[in-house]
Amino acid sequence: MSHDIITAAAKGRDWVDYWTLAFIGASAVVLAFYTWYTRRLMKLTSDALDHAQKSSEVALAETQRSNDAVQKSNEISERSLELSRRAWVIATGMDAPTEFFPGDLRVKITLRNSGGVPAVNVVTGSAFAVLPSSVSLDDDPVTYHLGEMFGVVPVRRPAKELAFFPLSEDEARGINSGDLVLYILHRIDYADAFRPDRWSLACWQYSRAVNAWVIAPKHNHAE
Repeated sequence: MSHDIITAAAKGRDWVDYWTLAFIGASAVVLAFYTWYTRRLMKLTSDALDHAQKSSEVALAETQRSNDAVQKSNEISERSLELSRRAWVIATGMDAPTEFFPGDLRVKITLRNSGGVPAVNVVTGSAFAVLPSSVSLDDDPVTYHLGEMFGVVPVRRPAKELAFFPLSEDEARGINSGDLVLYILHRIDYADAFRPDRWSLACWQYSRAVNAWVIAPKHNHAE
């Protein structure tokens, strides 16, 4: 009888052990699945964050490019407006003798503002140089003497200016013979509604070959 009790107890213990092992195995499977699922969820979250960061960086770069394009477009528009409306004051003509004598050479210069707004604070300066025909006019040849202080040059209304340059007897003789070349330079400094520091420079030379005043090859600029 005692043998039967021991056998029954052994059978009962085997049944408990099986269920315990089954529970442990199921728990291990659930834990493994949960671990896999958690890792997958973390990876998906990390990928989503990376994608969001990259998208944000791309959007930021596009916004920056768009802002740069808008700024450049505005600068071009402002520059175009300035070029179309700014003042342009230049010396459009010069009247001077073509025969030269000792004493003061009388020169009449015409100024014109061909821009869209009046020029203000207009100050002119003039200079002359007498050089041998074999010598070119230097980049900075002379000092400009203060000329007229016009104040304002209206749009498309010419202004006249007189200048006098003293010639010696040798200079007059050399210019008439062609051994010397006479240059007349005229500078205009002014401001307008867009900028306070505009200027233009004109230069003429007397050509004995054609017996006329012609525009010199240098020193004709505008800013």
